[in-house]
Amino acid sequence: FGNERARRGSELALMCAVEKKEPGYYTNGLQDKKCTARGFDTDRLSMDSEDMAYALGKEGSTRMKIATASNAVLQFVGPMAFIAGNAKERQRCRNYLGWLLEQKDGKLHIDARDSTDTTSLDVTEDDMGWLLGSGLQHMRKVEQECGVF
Repeated sequence: FGNERARRGSELALMCAVEKKEPGYYTNGLQDKKCTARGFDTDRLSMDSEDMAYALGKEGSTRMKIATASNAVLQFVGPMAFIAGNAKERQRCRNYLGWLLEQKDGKLHIDARDSTDTTSLDVTEDDMGWLLGSGLQHMRKVEQECGVF
């Protein structure tokens, strides 16, 4: 019962739990898949364990932030990221995941000129120190309150 997005989210959460108990149960033989459908569908993306751990974050916090900001369902099942939503939501989620991993490797550059889902701000060095200080607590608070990543 419920809408397609909620049902798929529940299905992926259960798949994640089963895959932890029985590795490969759902993912053996699966390959990456990028759907061309504009409507609701699910993409799959293989990830190495280090990238997946980073993208998951503490207690799944980073995964949830990316899902909220992109409005997609994002779940890690074994070695794969499952991204469910319409075409724009899936692409935003892929972009955010890519940006996160680029940032981890110190190579991040975002060209936001043609983007409708990003906002650039000029921030002074003092304000940057405040935002990023104290273990990023101020930045994390803004992300959480506003549903952004």
